[in-house]
Amino acid sequence: MPGHPAGVPFDVQLDMGEAYQLLAEEDLTGTRIVANRPVAAFGAHQCANVPVTAVACDHLVEQLTPVDTWGRSFATMPLATRTGGDTFRILASEDGTVVKIDGVAVATLGAGKFHEQLIDGAASVEASKPVLVVQYSNGSSFDNTTSDPFMTIVPPYEQFQSSYTVSTPDHGFSANFLNLVVP
Repeated sequence: MPGHPAGVPFDVQLDMGEAYQLLAEEDLTGTRIVANRPVAAFGAHQCANVPVTAVACDHLVEQLTPVDTWGRSFATMPLATRTGGDTFRILASEDGTVVKIDGVAVATLGAGKFHEQLIDGAASVEASKPVLVVQYSNGSSFDNTTSDPFMTIVPPYEQFQSSYTVSTPDHGFSANFLNLVVP
C-alpha cells in the first residue's frame, strides 16, 4: 500500500477471490501476515540484484510457507555450474533464535529478523527455533556463469516427503538440473 508507514500494523479485509498487493521501497523480509482464513502470500521483487553488488537484476517471486511449516534442520546444496557460493537468507520466527551453519553459530536473531550470507558448497543449517531458509541464485556477474537471479525456499528435514514428481520444460532449455538431498 503506497504511503503506508513501514513497521506500522494495519488491517486489510478481503473477500473470496480478492487480492492485495503491498508495495514498498524497503525490504519487507520479516513482515508478519496474520489471517483468520486460509490465504496465499507471495514474496517478490521487481528487480533484485543478487548479491546487491551484481550488475544485472531480475524479477524474483516465491510463494511463502506458513510459519508452522518452518523448521530447525536444513541441508543445502550448491546450484549446479555456479562457483563462489550461493546467497542464503535465514529468517527467524521467534526472538532468541540461534542459527548455526556447519555447527558454527553465525547469528542470534529476533522474530522477523534475518541473517544473510554466501555459502560455498553443501552445508547444514541448524536453528534453535523455527526458521525459513531461502537460497538465491546469484546474478551472472557474480561468478561469470550464465544465470539470472532467482530464489527458492529450502525445505527443512521436518518437511521431507517420501516421493516427489519433478517436471522440466520440454523445449527452450538445453540443460536442466536437480538438487537432491537424501537423509
